[in-house]
Amino acid sequence: MKAATADHACPDNLRRPGHIFPLRAKPMGVLERLGHTEANVDLMRLAGLKP
Repeated sequence: MKAATADHACPDNLRRPGHIFPLRAKPMGVLERLGHTEANVDLMRLAGLKP
């Protein structure tokens, strides 16, 4: 997870196929889509963490 979320991460840092399915949250979070991914990213932003 640290390799995937590092500031300078790139696809070459990860092996394919991997065991983690990447998800992309909508930019406006739960205001745009009521999904688990958006809710988690919104909570991380509210907590001051990097999603």
